[in-house]
Amino acid sequence: MTRALAPGRPTMLAMAVDSGDLDTAVAALEHEFGVMFGKVRAQTRERAARVHPDLSPAGYNLLAILVRSGPQHAGALATALDADKSMISRMVRQLTDLGLVERQADPSDGRAAFVVATATAVQRVEAVRSERRRQLRDVLAGWPANDVRQLTALLARLNEQG
Repeated sequence: MTRALAPGRPTMLAMAVDSGDLDTAVAALEHEFGVMFGKVRAQTRERAARVHPDLSPAGYNLLAILVRSGPQHAGALATALDADKSMISRMVRQLTDLGLVERQADPSDGRAAFVVATATAVQRVEAVRSERRRQLRDVLAGWPANDVRQLTALLARLNEQG
């Protein structure tokens, strides 16, 4: 099944498959990534609002890292989010004000602190993730398991290079 960009016009994917040209295939891939990234941005805004109505999408991403990886120093969060420490500091302050994170002293370095997701934040983020996984399972329910594994492997390969 192909998705038309406009009535009577073939999709970028169909053009890429038909032409066999690498440049056309890359253009089609770029287009599909653009569509996907737009959906991801909208979904991240929605997830943030489900965790807390005043939570920004960037704050949600920081919180999701903490829930997945556990307590982190601000520098590690800055690296993970490709952000400067002042931006992380502002986001941590917002999350603290919302009751979603707290700072805990680093026992190995009295000058440093870990940023830790609160129990409430963990519960809310996990509920959002669980719903997201259910939706993804529903979308992929008609796909053969090998196709899902192949997509996963190809995305991992692309992520390793990028």
